[in-house]
Amino acid sequence: MVVLAKIKQPEQFRCRFIWHQLFISKKIGENQYEYSRSGNPTREAVEKLIAELEVGTAGFAFASGSAAIDTVFSMFSAGDHFVIGNDVYGGTFRLIDAVLKRFGMTFTVVDTRDLAAVEEAITPNTKAIYLETPTNPLLRVTDIVAVAKIAKSHQILSIIDNTFSSPYVQRPLEQGVDIVLHSASKYLGGHSDVIAGLVVTKDDQLAEKKLVTFKMPLVVFWPLRKVGYCNVGLKRCLFECVLIWPMPKPSSIICQTSHLSAKFTTLAIRTTLITKSPKNKCTALAQ
Repeated sequence: MVVLAKIKQPEQFRCRFIWHQLFISKKIGENQYEYSRSGNPTREAVEKLIAELEVGTAGFAFASGSAAIDTVFSMFSAGDHFVIGNDVYGGTFRLIDAVLKRFGMTFTVVDTRDLAAVEEAITPNTKAIYLETPTNPLLRVTDIVAVAKIAKSHQILSIIDNTFSSPYVQRPLEQGVDIVLHSASKYLGGHSDVIAGLVVTKDDQLAEKKLVTFKMPLVVFWPLRKVGYCNVGLKRCLFECVLIWPMPKPSSIICQTSHLSAKFTTLAIRTTLITKSPKNKCTALAQ
């Protein structure tokens, strides 16, 4: 389990000032950092951090979550088909309807909780399954492992928007997914004062596709500074759910969360036990 609050920044990026250091070169191309938007040490620190948290090979930082989504789809071509979840972020649907369909991409929308429907929607031109889990805003949960297996059996990619869980709760790449993306404006940003997007790839072959559109400039300092507090917000969020959520039978809770991280499953099991003695809720969760 990666503990966000204890992640250490690389030695050269531990400074709390925005401007870390200058990189001087006598000619173009001599230094790896020659133009802030195409590459800078601060963004590189964020990209390495999110890759470590998601247990991937490479991370990419963008100006917004929408920019991250757009760039992932830009890897594909006209005529490509996608299976997409019916409750993904609304901006994704707007991007599809207003832009991607005009470029010749086609989409089939399904409830990704229905694995038979996901498999049935795959065509010879399908290149990827794109979904969000838990979804925004209905918090619907899809079986990540099962969808990843379906994608692999058809030799297509699986792409997951992990914004609402963050790597603190689940890490889809460890469950077989190929690409994970985030709106870092939410849990990873933590304080509602930054707009950012992040993408992590599972292997070097995907990373080499060069996700460079709308790359993020100096503002990456803010998620770098705040990502360590992600666990605080999520712990509180899960704690509030325990206090107000009408609890079903233990078996159904465990079933719903069995494919998520061990920590979330443990919380669900612990929650089941706590409801039998309401007076001990706070004490048990604090352990």
